[in-house]
Amino acid sequence: MNRSGTFASEMTRIRAGLAHFQPHSPAARLLRYHLSQVHRLELPDMSYTVTDFKIDTLRRMLKDPWLTPEEHAALRAGLLEKMDPEERLRGLDPAEVLKRYAPEDRLRGLPPEDILRGIDPEQIKAWLKQTGH
Repeated sequence: MNRSGTFASEMTRIRAGLAHFQPHSPAARLLRYHLSQVHRLELPDMSYTVTDFKIDTLRRMLKDPWLTPEEHAALRAGLLEKMDPEERLRGLDPAEVLKRYAPEDRLRGLPPEDILRGIDPEQIKAWLKQTGH
């Protein structure tokens, strides 16, 4: 079967699924609506991937006021699991992120030179003298 025949059979399956699927939750209704909108456009360039669809759908669902707080939390958790750490932190103020950690957690793993770099040498000497070193 050629590519257009495969595409046509996929569209037939999507139409049948949309016609018979009866969603029961607000999230499922929103997903069905979004899929029907994407299908209606038929995206002729075919560069719209399943991953694109999932991301767009999750973004729309997170904005949906009809979802319960629990459904929103589950969506956010699922979305965060799929993101790498850089994506999760993008746009956050580093100072605000660091405030959420105890000082010992922030310093863990840093070499002593990095820890001492921002401290005035006179303060270090005073601390050493005070502690008997």
